Amino acid sequence: MSDRDEPEDEAPFVAACGQRVYLRSGGHTHTPALSVEVWDDRPPADGGVWEAQGEAGVDVPSGQVGVWTYGGPCEDAIERGEAGRRWHVRACVSGRERVRELAEQGVPVHAERYLLQFWPV
Repeated sequence: MSDRDEPEDEAPFVAACGQRVYLRSGGHTHTPALSVEVWDDRPPADGGVWEAQGEAGVDVPSGQVGVWTYGGPCEDAIERGEAGRRWHVRACVSGRERVRELAEQGVPVHAERYLLQFWPV
């Protein structure tokens, strides 16, 4: 865990700082689709077609996790419910190339899709 508010500039697709999970989006000014799964143990790899995947550990002292792209926060925090835990998260994304193109012409909705899978450490 870092004391920084944001990951380093060269951070990978998914990184965690504090109670936040950061995702490097393929575009800007758009609304991605986000699915969240919570598992009791490490889940099997999802069989979907993903452009990028990554994992990170995140401390959750309040019981809530914020999801941010490197441009800013998503609307709502994810309620983990159990304060003071450390969680591992796997993030998968599709639509990165498509949203990069569409964001140059407008504000696309759900062109980029994320799956976040959490499990306790």
